[in-house]
Amino acid sequence: MKIWVVSNLPPPIHGVSVFNTLLLRELDRHGIAFRFFRVGSKDHAARLGFFEPRKMFRDAWTVARFFVESLMARLRSAEPQILYFTPSQSGPCIYRDALISAIGRWHLNRVVGHIHGCGWLALQSLGGIEAAVMERALRKCDAVICLGETFAARMRRATRLHCVAINTGTPPMPDALPKRLPLSGQNISLLFLSNFMASKGLLAAAEATRILRGRGNRVVLNCAGFWREAHFEREFQQRFGPEIEAGTIRVVGPADDARKESLLRESHFLLLPISNPLEGQPLALVEAMSCGVVPLTTNQGGIPDLMRFAWASRLVAPEFDQPEGLVSALESIMAIPGQYEELSRRCLDQQRSSLTFARCAEEIIAVLRGEEPLPRERDDWNREDRDSLQGLCEPVGTEETK
Repeated sequence: MKIWVVSNLPPPIHGVSVFNTLLLRELDRHGIAFRFFRVGSKDHAARLGFFEPRKMFRDAWTVARFFVESLMARLRSAEPQILYFTPSQSGPCIYRDALISAIGRWHLNRVVGHIHGCGWLALQSLGGIEAAVMERALRKCDAVICLGETFAARMRRATRLHCVAINTGTPPMPDALPKRLPLSGQNISLLFLSNFMASKGLLAAAEATRILRGRGNRVVLNCAGFWREAHFEREFQQRFGPEIEAGTIRVVGPADDARKESLLRESHFLLLPISNPLEGQPLALVEAMSCGVVPLTTNQGGIPDLMRFAWASRLVAPEFDQPEGLVSALESIMAIPGQYEELSRRCLDQQRSSLTFARCAEEIIAVLRGEEPLPRERDDWNREDRDSLQGLCEPVGTEETK
């Protein structure tokens, strides 16, 4: 079996490019031959999704090479040849992706698309040529991988395509232990790790930090990621200038693997108050869990499928896209150190049992081979599991915890 991968890699750093880097390592580890064709932006993350002549000509050349090389492979090799590509969900790249899937159908034995987001049905509902072209691309696929069972089920009902649910994953951090809140008088470290966009929740995270500080909580927010729009950067700097100057909000900027690991190790909470209903499954969320960082996020897109474990309902709520919702949740958890440590432990357990990249890659490889991934055991994410958390439900200072 040989895999023909058509997608992107860093730079720039974003969810799909990081995911592909990890996937290629797993293909190597499994001894699976692959050929990679890089498409998409090679520039700053702010240019993602934009039409640019240079990118168009570069992609056209890549698609031409893919056409010729895949045709030669069909003529010369008897081993199974499989296309794995990541369809875009909007913009001019959908025409490129439709051509890629057609070439795969003509020349190779199997075509698998992997949708890294939950926006395809929204595009389809708009109608028009983009929706028609994207549907044509997906109908060339033998299987379409979707992020999480929730979106995969919606896709099956709406399209009748063979949609397979696979949750994303990250490598575990073997030496990570459940975190504890710092002693009184020390700062609690908050982290925002994503693209700097309003829909990702940067403003809500920063405003929540401001409110917490105003109420006497010792918290500091680190913000790591790329600015997608210059005007949003200016707005943020103006709005939170006093906090930035005081060092209670720190704009770290882009974080490579080493810097990201350092931030995760020092952080207690990840704030990811996403308001975009088309969100997929943010890698940052699983990376935080791999380090025992307790995330507070919303129930958008494929996020709930990552958080199906006892007490996760305290960490995932629609109202967390507002500063007041974040503040209420943070103060509730910070008031009970034992509860925080248990939540940290449960996040670690969930990532190590269900959200490792090795497991994610094995499921993708199974789909590439024409097999179905093994069904996952699923917990009820609303189950409180009170018996195992006896004694952890009283705030600091009550008679039960003195």
